[in-house]
Amino acid sequence: MLGVVKAYSTRVGNGPFPTELLDDTGTTLRETGGEYGATTGRPRRCGWFDAFSLRYSAMINGIVEVAITKLDVLDAFAELKICTGYQFEGKMLKLPVGLQVAPGDPAGL
Repeated sequence: MLGVVKAYSTRVGNGPFPTELLDDTGTTLRETGGEYGATTGRPRRCGWFDAFSLRYSAMINGIVEVAITKLDVLDAFAELKICTGYQFEGKMLKLPVGLQVAPGDPAGL
């Protein structure tokens, strides 16, 4: 199975985005990559490549090869950063990620 990913992360709308860049770096990614909604023209939220998320996606979807698009957008940067893991309550998470949910908690649905 082949997975296709961008060389950086984007998101539209609210919600968690661990690698989001709220500075000039995020603006440069958005402008250089043309990261605006096709219908609405709204700017997409931009952040660094999330390898932890890709690792999880590969695990649950059976991805064994990856094609990375938009690598040319990163030419504007002298230094690149990559998310390799998440920290929760002071501990590094490992795959598969599981959160403890109390019985009856709506988050467990």
